[in-house]
Amino acid sequence: MTTASYLSAPTDPAHGRVAPRQLDIEADTALGGVGIHSSTTPKIAIGIHSSTGPKDAVGIHSSTAPKKSVGIHSSTASFKRIDTRRASLGIAVARLCSAAQIHPNTYREIRIGNCVAKSATIERLMGALDRLAAGAVVDEQRTLCLALLRMIQGQLADRTGWDRQVILSQDLKNQRPNDPLYVQAARLRRCAVYLLAEGLMIGKAALGHALGISRQAVHKTVSEIEAERDTSPEFDALMQSMMDLVKG
Repeated sequence: MTTASYLSAPTDPAHGRVAPRQLDIEADTALGGVGIHSSTTPKIAIGIHSSTGPKDAVGIHSSTAPKKSVGIHSSTASFKRIDTRRASLGIAVARLCSAAQIHPNTYREIRIGNCVAKSATIERLMGALDRLAAGAVVDEQRTLCLALLRMIQGQLADRTGWDRQVILSQDLKNQRPNDPLYVQAARLRRCAVYLLAEGLMIGKAALGHALGISRQAVHKTVSEIEAERDTSPEFDALMQSMMDLVKG
């Protein structure tokens, strides 16, 4: 067989046309494997650079930059106010630290400037100082009321002819209704409570708290003394003279 006859397509002997099977083979050969190249060629690395390349350091500086010490000046000023107030109230450092549950060394280090107080420490110190200050005010009021009560009782004893020291030495916690000294001392005490409540205009609740009795007890005492003043001119004159002394 010649080269020309080998390359030429076989024909159908009956009709002189190319056989269908041979047409399929020739079509595949003519196409030259279209699609094979596209399937075997390396794919274009679309986006590889953007996905594998170094990422932009967006926000890295802001996240890793050292934080500023915000509020240091405010914390120092707050601590100075606390320490000044503590000193003015006469509250010892150890007592304040105990109430705030803070070690005294921590307080000392903050005061001399070796460290800065945290906000939580400031809050604990302020809360403890407020509680101690409230207690200090109550103690001061109680001390003042008791001193005034004792002074007025002594004045009443002098004006009614009773021995001052004997009256003031009576223990009124143990009731002795059959003891004349106890009865007189208790009566003069009620008069003194009345003069404190009406003469100095101390609230009944505050006065009762300072003296260790209830508001109702103070109110009852005031009512009883007022009733006695209405029925006894002599007693009313005594109370009026004492009222002028207390107010003066």
